[in-house]
Amino acid sequence: MSMKGASSSKMPGGSRSRSKVPKSRLRLGLVALLMAQLPALLPGALAWRGPGAAGAGGLGLRAPGLAISSRPWSSGPALAASSFVGASSPGSSRPALRVAPSPAGSLRSSLSSDSVLLAGGGILAKRVLHELHHVQEMPREVVALTNTSRWHQNLTAAGAQPTTVWPSEQFDHVIFTITPNNKHYVQLVRQALERWTGHGSFLLASSVGVYAPSPSPDVAVTEESPLKAVGPEKRRESGVSGTEVLIQAEAEVLRGGGTVARIGGMYNLAPDRTSFFLKGGRLEMRPDRLLPLVGYEDVAGAVVKVMKARGAGTRGQVFNIVDEHRQGCRDVFLTAFASGLVKEVPLEFTTTEGPIGNTYSASKAREVLGWYPETKSFEDYCQRVKTDGRFWTKSPDLDQ
Repeated sequence: MSMKGASSSKMPGGSRSRSKVPKSRLRLGLVALLMAQLPALLPGALAWRGPGAAGAGGLGLRAPGLAISSRPWSSGPALAASSFVGASSPGSSRPALRVAPSPAGSLRSSLSSDSVLLAGGGILAKRVLHELHHVQEMPREVVALTNTSRWHQNLTAAGAQPTTVWPSEQFDHVIFTITPNNKHYVQLVRQALERWTGHGSFLLASSVGVYAPSPSPDVAVTEESPLKAVGPEKRRESGVSGTEVLIQAEAEVLRGGGTVARIGGMYNLAPDRTSFFLKGGRLEMRPDRLLPLVGYEDVAGAVVKVMKARGAGTRGQVFNIVDEHRQGCRDVFLTAFASGLVKEVPLEFTTTEGPIGNTYSASKAREVLGWYPETKSFEDYCQRVKTDGRFWTKSPDLDQ
């Protein structure tokens, strides 16, 4: 998602200003949406790809926790591969983090006295900032750890203190949204855990892509469903997969008393760096391959609800964050074409064979967090955009 020309104006709480987006840019975002799902949906698609694998621009697939980038996070000073400390690995003799007990039965009404570390300054982290503004829950301190200083002006305008260096202090809340394209990803998670006070919340943005195939798409995957098999015998020649890294990181977070959000592909018709995938043509999947989706704003809303819970019902827990609407790959394209928001492009699905994919349940998030997606489906999202002729977003300053 490009942020060219982003405004640094102050954002009043609850503001939802909107900016017109050309149809050509909306069209770019559509295939970005599709390509975001491929790592989660196609077998073996998560093997590591080294620097330069996708060209100088970097390949960033926007499924949370499953993005593969040719621009390693370790290149930045904040994420140097040295002096990692943190929670123990599964099976280690080191003790787990001590987590402060959460107050039972109630949510504190405000986050205004809290401190927050956003580990990762990408789109989701910025949406969380805007959601905090929208619900008027801006904490007293928000530090955004980023790989470079490129978007620091925008983060500052959104109320954060950006840095490329790990802060030395601890925080009431740590939101970890870095993608696992770094060979030290699990160590980064451990280091982030060490920056958590044990009060408040620690949230890892993971992906529904860690789940094993369901016996039937009519059987919705829950947080108790089996995960994909990982380990040396399952690895491809290219090395450890993104799925295996995520599962390892999840174990660290859950053992340390944090929360894991397994998120569907986040739809948004704004362009981003994946937009060069807009080619139409041949797609190597069956046309009814199911795509688990959810809106960025709704994911940010779930993050804030975890923060406000302060551990009540969320310590060591996993939540699926998806819109639960059953939609296939071809359906997503046809919905966008029918809306008139994007120009129809030729598509050819190369097979009708293979797994159809999973459906997912978000009932636990509803019951524990009181979370409901404001946007019910991709079709609902397109209709919202079409109704007012503008790009629907809570993040105008960071999406230009």
